[in-house]
Amino acid sequence: MFQTEDYASALFRAYRPTYTAEELDDFLVNRTKRRRILDAPEQPVIWTLLDESVLRRRVGGSQVMAVQLHKIADMAEAGRLRLHVLPYGVGAHALLQSYLTLMGFEDSAPVAYVEGFLTGNLMDDPALVRASQTAYALALSDALSQQQSLVAVRAAAEDHAHGEQ
Repeated sequence: MFQTEDYASALFRAYRPTYTAEELDDFLVNRTKRRRILDAPEQPVIWTLLDESVLRRRVGGSQVMAVQLHKIADMAEAGRLRLHVLPYGVGAHALLQSYLTLMGFEDSAPVAYVEGFLTGNLMDDPALVRASQTAYALALSDALSQQQSLVAVRAAAEDHAHGEQ
């Protein structure tokens, strides 16, 4: 939901190099539709926990990364994103092996979504959701503060902009 079109395109091309231009366009349209939730006046605040490798790995080139990271930082400064970075120095952490999304709702029970290569699993079993929430809390406890994370993201964006990554 935070990805710029150029960043999303570069990611898609990396793991789907044989897809046609039409398939790439369909993918980007779907990504854009998902982002619209962030335009809603209800303004969901999204909490995100980024491994430092996300800031350092050059996806799509230096300028694509600089724009992508500035977008994330701008969203955090606007209050749409609660941003935390897990620095390299932490080493192994509770979420190292997967991508996790936790969702809470006013009118239904929370769910967890775990994503891996070519697969995803939406979990509504309360025990699995609690285990996912615990893993997130453990990883968050190792992360930088929001302010420190914002500084780290902006610094990485500037490094990319100047070709220093």
